[in-house]
Amino acid sequence: MDENELHVPLFDFNKGEFVTDLDGAVVTVTRAEAVKMVIQKAMNTARSVYLIYADNEYSENDHVYGHEITDVMTRADLSEQTRKSEIKRAITEALEYDPWIVSVENIEIKKEKVTNKKGEEEIADVAYFLVRTIFDLAVEVQGVSLANG
Repeated sequence: MDENELHVPLFDFNKGEFVTDLDGAVVTVTRAEAVKMVIQKAMNTARSVYLIYADNEYSENDHVYGHEITDVMTRADLSEQTRKSEIKRAITEALEYDPWIVSVENIEIKKEKVTNKKGEEEIADVAYFLVRTIFDLAVEVQGVSLANG
């Protein structure tokens, strides 16, 4: 099977579960929709936290999946300018790891009101960026909350 046609399970991030059809089978997506799932999953996965991404046999592959945004957000020694630069780097590294993603561009970090995981409103950094893919497709990613809570 061509890697460009791989099927990716469709996940409902709001419900925290896979989308299923009427028969209970997990719905899969390809190409553009698959890339969107890859982006969303990588942006929702902190690097070096989940054992499923560990590779004890090949250390260069150990915990390379996911992002390091939380690490950057919690560093008190960084200036605001450096912190934003490091967040942009972390976003780029998290996404360009995937073979379907060619580049991550035009990353903007803005302060906005968001609802955190506890259902409380707070002011947090929110990311906006463009992802170019091997499918000659540009995916606009808008409003990814970088909140810790």
